[in-house]
Amino acid sequence: MNRREFIKINVRMALAGIALAGTQGLPTMLGVSTSHAASSVNLTIQPVLWEMVDGIQVNAWAFDDGSGPRIPGVIVNALEGEQVTFNITNNNSIPHGFGLWNGTQILPGTTIASIQPGGTGSVTFTAPAAGSYMYVDPLNWPLHRVMGLNGALFVKPQNAVLPNGNRIPYSSPPAAMQELFSDFGKVSYFPGDDWDPARTWLWMFHSVDPNWNQTIQTLACDGNAAGIAASVASFTTTYTPQYFLINGRSGHWSGHEPDTAPYGNVGMPALIVSMNSGLNAASPHIHGNHVFELAANGTVKDNLIFLDTWSMLSGDIKSHLLPFIIPPDTINSPEDPAAWSAAGGVPKVEVASGVLRSQFPFVYPMHCHLETSQTAAGGNYPNGSMTHWSILSPTIGGPVDPALIGKHPDRRIFGDPDPRGFTNSVGL
Repeated sequence: MNRREFIKINVRMALAGIALAGTQGLPTMLGVSTSHAASSVNLTIQPVLWEMVDGIQVNAWAFDDGSGPRIPGVIVNALEGEQVTFNITNNNSIPHGFGLWNGTQILPGTTIASIQPGGTGSVTFTAPAAGSYMYVDPLNWPLHRVMGLNGALFVKPQNAVLPNGNRIPYSSPPAAMQELFSDFGKVSYFPGDDWDPARTWLWMFHSVDPNWNQTIQTLACDGNAAGIAASVASFTTTYTPQYFLINGRSGHWSGHEPDTAPYGNVGMPALIVSMNSGLNAASPHIHGNHVFELAANGTVKDNLIFLDTWSMLSGDIKSHLLPFIIPPDTINSPEDPAAWSAAGGVPKVEVASGVLRSQFPFVYPMHCHLETSQTAAGGNYPNGSMTHWSILSPTIGGPVDPALIGKHPDRRIFGDPDPRGFTNSVGL
């Protein structure tokens, strides 16, 4: 396959999701409206050109669910115990495979060993325990995954409701986790609502070395599968990433999109699922609130550490709960959240002589603490992993006012169409 046959890719589109039959009507995440029911998931493997934040186009491989190729692939939702079928068509020039990764291993019974060019392979398996998984092409591990063949599978529990009616994302949660989720909306420290499964965000961290991507695609165009297999060792030891991404974007492109930037009012806790499909480690650091670590690589935690930075080694899958509490350093933060809300949260700020403006929304950054990401391309995060989260108003609990989403002042600068004319999509 040559460059003229490559397919356009547009990773600026919000991550779409597929809900399998048992989860019909369950949103994939807040802000995404393209979830739909399906008895099975049909994906096609495509070679693509992928535009980076500085306009450079890199070769990559992507899953396409029929709505266009995406990196990462479409989010798939399933219920624990449900039968899940993946049909994978290979439109590349070399063999590919398929499997479900839990952070430590490819789960037995979820694999397609090899799909020849032009062929289709299928696998049906029972959805594993509630949690988060990465579907991947495991061939020449981790090379095919790093070339872009990855996506998220979220498995929801069956009827996971605590005695007080609050919802929880795991079927057999430890006592400490039950207590945490029971407290949401019930104690003064966690005013507002209980956790809503729709308030789940994916942060798929990734890295790109354009030179290696070009080398591998050249071998693929020649149908040289043996050459790709022989490259794995040097690929993993000489890989030099130049781009660090979240959900397929980096820099200002990843900073403000609804699928990467959690938002809500105080008292609207959110689940953040972090996955690292790239080769380099990541170290997310969040401001404003700490998060509770709920699970890591298939293990649900019984000791809930409250932290603001966590490590993401290559292939890691971790889940954290962002409580959306009143930030402890907020001006005039009273002990009584209801009084804080009634007072408008905080005083207005004078932005010009005699001009007062509400300090809402509160906007806090999340950025990678690793030096390589922070200084990518020789500057302050231009090609790095970064986004933000925001508290939209002093209102306690939901729903959010749609008019407030994405309306913080900085968005007018960073969220408007790219002034350089880059679109993140590529012509043939």
